[in-house]
Amino acid sequence: MAKQKGITRFTCDRCNTVEYLPEGDPHIDEWREIQHITADGTQNTRLLCKSCHPTWHTFAIQQDNEFNQFMLQKDRDKEDKTNDR
Repeated sequence: MAKQKGITRFTCDRCNTVEYLPEGDPHIDEWREIQHITADGTQNTRLLCKSCHPTWHTFAIQQDNEFNQFMLQKDRDKEDKTNDR
């Protein structure tokens, strides 16, 4: 049995896909480490494969848009309270 050093095991935290890649392999760039902060402020780091990353990215954009709308609504709420006086 041959023995090769410098291999890293990549496991997707979403779908459990596993790849063993040697140092310098161009496929390493297909793996993405992402971060998410929960509502209670806990930061989570996850590793995603090339199949799961686009789905997460779309989800993250949707969350960004919802947050931005939430922040804009705060300004509108403030304006409404001013106009009620």
